[in-house]
Amino acid sequence: MNNQSDWLINQLEQLIDTETSYEKRAFWYGLKTTIKQQQSRMQQIQAEIDGQLWNHEQW
Repeated sequence: MNNQSDWLINQLEQLIDTETSYEKRAFWYGLKTTIKQQQSRMQQIQAEIDGQLWNHEQW
């Protein structure tokens, strides 16, 4: 992950730990999960693009 995502996830973890409302904790946890999924998908897409660029048969 990049620094911004790491920082954001750390901030969300702090919010989750300190929040007393179940609904807000669930929201923060869902947001954290979404950010992690987006990061994973971005890495997959970048790897796919790299693979396609280096595939000389598709040039």
